[in-house]
Amino acid sequence: MKKEIKRLADEHLAEAKKMATRHKKKKNCKKCFDRAYVGVNEENMLIPCPHCTDGKALFDEWKLYVYARPDLKELYGDSLEEKPEPGGTGKK
Repeated sequence: MKKEIKRLADEHLAEAKKMATRHKKKKNCKKCFDRAYVGVNEENMLIPCPHCTDGKALFDEWKLYVYARPDLKELYGDSLEEKPEPGGTGKK
């Protein structure tokens, strides 16, 4: 039997792309062609560029986005380690 794959809606993927561009560390990147991401996976989730994007800051913003939307929180909330605090670093 094939496992059903949860797919992220395109509207949320578009928001994730905007988030990635806000967390670029370098102006020019040849790895991602200045997009701040290298592609998407089979779940329609963004794969940030490890060379020019601040992955931690992007993930922290993504967690806030997920927790603010009940539909996403139901799908992905259990895979996020802890509820983020706005303006916080996520560390205890």
